[in-house]
Amino acid sequence: MKIQLIFLLLAICGISNLSATEISFADSVKKYKFLAKMSRQQKDYQEAAEFYRKVTLFDAKDQKSWFFLGDVLYRSRDFIQAKAAFVSALKLDSLHVNTNVRLYSVYSHESDLDSAAAALERVLIVKPRKEEYRRKLADLYRLQGASKKSIFHYELLLDADKSDEGIVEILAILNQDLGHIEEALKWRRVLLSGGDVRSQIEQLEDVTSLHLESENHLEVFKSLYRLALLDTANEYSYYSRAAILAEKIEDELNLVKAREGMIRADPSDTDTVVQLAEWYIKRDQAKLAEKWLDRGLEADGNAAQLLVLKGDVLLQSEKNQAAVSVYERAKGDPTWERIAQQRIWNINPPETEEEKLKRAFFGGSE
Repeated sequence: MKIQLIFLLLAICGISNLSATEISFADSVKKYKFLAKMSRQQKDYQEAAEFYRKVTLFDAKDQKSWFFLGDVLYRSRDFIQAKAAFVSALKLDSLHVNTNVRLYSVYSHESDLDSAAAALERVLIVKPRKEEYRRKLADLYRLQGASKKSIFHYELLLDADKSDEGIVEILAILNQDLGHIEEALKWRRVLLSGGDVRSQIEQLEDVTSLHLESENHLEVFKSLYRLALLDTANEYSYYSRAAILAEKIEDELNLVKAREGMIRADPSDTDTVVQLAEWYIKRDQAKLAEKWLDRGLEADGNAAQLLVLKGDVLLQSEKNQAAVSVYERAKGDPTWERIAQQRIWNINPPETEEEKLKRAFFGGSE
């Protein structure tokens, strides 16, 4: 009776040429699809899988049923069988978005990164503006070490959202890893143009490293001096780094500039004060030498080595008695007592026998 009714309906619709077997086939597919959908909606995934399997047995070209079979198996965490179902679905429609998204997850679970990336590439053919999937693909290529492919997708993401500093940072790092220094610097400069002081300091540190890598020493010095201005709590270390580089490449002008910065940041750095003062003394620039010695002595008035050099500067300016006074102060340090005393006797030779004996004891000369 049911078959007769179906024939009658088909005749009305103009398709009375279908056989009873074909009607039974269509009826079975419809029934199992309905039961599969009901089970899926009730989250009875195992039962849903059984019904979808029956649908695919009746109709192996039903792409959606293959997808839903894979989906319920995936939700049951049967990833092996789910992958097989998704692959069958993909053979029928290689650009089906949801199939490829699920396959991406399965392949990622299996650490098959090449296949996972290929799945996302297919998704983006259909949905090129789906930033969520493009970000996943960019991150995936980065994880694989495929930096050029990764950069391509990160740049497209940045076109969509130019405010994403995280992507700019990644682009700078990836280009640096590839040795594309100018490109890396371009992205670092983008980050430097905004953000708070802390962020600018971090970016400028990276810029400095890039310039060092490319041996662009002039830009290294500029960056270090700018860092010293931005990060005053650590300015001594930036000037110190500049001094080390300047000494290494024999750049006297930057060596002097860096040492002056070190002293401004820490006047008690006696060694640097001495080095700078001696540099000026050798070039007969007594006033500049005295300026920096005085700065050091303001921080430590008993620094004997600075006192001896200050005396030498005064002596160079023919201020003999002022030099003697400073040398006398330097004698308070046993390490420098003999040298300071010899300086004094060079100005005021010993007159008494006791002074002459003492001078002979000290060696008679420097």
